Amino acid sequence: MDAAKPTPAPARPAGPGLYADIGKKARDLLNRDYTTGQKFTFTTTAANGATITSSSTKKNEAILADLQTQVKIKNFTVDVKATSDSSVSSFLLPLCLLLA
Repeated sequence: MDAAKPTPAPARPAGPGLYADIGKKARDLLNRDYTTGQKFTFTTTAANGATITSSSTKKNEAILADLQTQVKIKNFTVDVKATSDSSVSSFLLPLCLLLA
């Protein structure tokens, strides 16, 4: 005798999505890659080839800034970067590595 296999109950449709997901595609389309902060960047190059770049961004009440310099001395390039969160980084690269 063939035992009758029970038929599975039909799948219930999923309930409504999360409230935050409603209109997500429209918000992404309007807001993605759009910053509401104010940004300022200033770059200058001195006669000796030193490049100085300063940038600042204001988002709400926070102000983020950084200062970056690049100097080429003989066969070396010196990069120094300082940010408003008190971090400083510097790099000394031989010019031959930059040309490779």
